[in-house]
Amino acid sequence: MAGPGKPGPLNKDEAIQRRADMWKLRVEKSLTHQQIADIYGLTQQRVSVILAEAAAEITQATQEAARKAELHKLDIRDQECLAIIAQHKNTDNPMVLAAQDRMDRNGKRRDNLLGLNAPTQVESRQYSYQVNGVEPDALK
Repeated sequence: MAGPGKPGPLNKDEAIQRRADMWKLRVEKSLTHQQIADIYGLTQQRVSVILAEAAAEITQATQEAARKAELHKLDIRDQECLAIIAQHKNTDNPMVLAAQDRMDRNGKRRDNLLGLNAPTQVESRQYSYQVNGVEPDALK
């Protein structure tokens, strides 16, 4: 097992733990990248890469948690709208129309949160043809 002062490759669990430990040293103890590098026998540059990876993972986890929370709020709002719609038989009722409008907006918001409205890359090709032995003016 590699770690501070222990040479050798790390397995996945050890690498995750090392990254967490290094993050704590940086954030909680305010150690510099060089100080952390000295502890782990790494270069300052390698420590910078590891800490950048850790920051990216934290950011992704935070974004995913926020996305899930927002989706949950939308689910609750949709349930409230469905309850309003179920209470009224007249579909022309302003409250029913407002509830339907809210559900439409919730659907658009949900699509955005899930990335369903993200632009897609479309491959496009342009072809040109040449006919040998025929005068282009004769084809007109």
